[in-house]
Amino acid sequence: MVASDHEPATANAYLNTVKSFYRWCEAEERYPSIARSIRALREDRSHPLPALSHQQVIALIGLVSEDTLVHLRDRAMIALSYATAFRSISVVRADIEDLDLAQCTISHQAKGHRGKDATAIMPRSVAELLCRYLARRRTEVGIPEHPRPAPLFIALDRRCKGQRLTSKTIRRQVLHYMERAGHAQRHEGRLLNPGVFSAHSLRRSASATTAEAVGRDIAQGLLGHAAQAASTPLEAHQLWQRQLQENAQRLDPLP
Repeated sequence: MVASDHEPATANAYLNTVKSFYRWCEAEERYPSIARSIRALREDRSHPLPALSHQQVIALIGLVSEDTLVHLRDRAMIALSYATAFRSISVVRADIEDLDLAQCTISHQAKGHRGKDATAIMPRSVAELLCRYLARRRTEVGIPEHPRPAPLFIALDRRCKGQRLTSKTIRRQVLHYMERAGHAQRHEGRLLNPGVFSAHSLRRSASATTAEAVGRDIAQGLLGHAAQAASTPLEAHQLWQRQLQENAQRLDPLP
């Protein structure tokens, strides 16, 4: 892999697949895990990965029409991911019951938490986009009353229709639009910049836009890295919430 000019990150991704296979073989008592001792290549992390500007995110979402339910789902998914700086796993876990579209909020499970005890704020335009998506989904697919909770974003292909969308599908769909926008590029079917522009780029971009506009403290709060709500007096907490509400409008990707 190294001889074929693969980047260290790409080579490590292949290596992890091989290691996982042999761990499974060993667990099934079929073959020893002979790849256990192979070390990953050192990756150069001295340069931070690039982030999209707010205008680039607007242009990216502008590539996704609302002509089909799939496109409407993807448009809503990308808009929500950026506006809330969600990780992909939070998008996967999102349920319809987590939404309060009147208040433009969504409950979610922050990293390290056991339950959905965190609340993210979204712009009104994103809440309205989610309303359109759910209305069309109700008409074309239906939203079952049972079992609950009902996943917010679902697969729409024939084989998995109605099932909760997976992280793999989210990454694939976002990468597809990143390629259409010209950020992720391929040559002879192979990505030239793997891992640079991805679903996580939306979270990174939201943080960068916030930090540039109002500082790193609010950006850290947006990312869920700052426990302001649990560690500050009521007045400071209320100010913190107002700042996050104002920032939600700043991250509006649907002008």
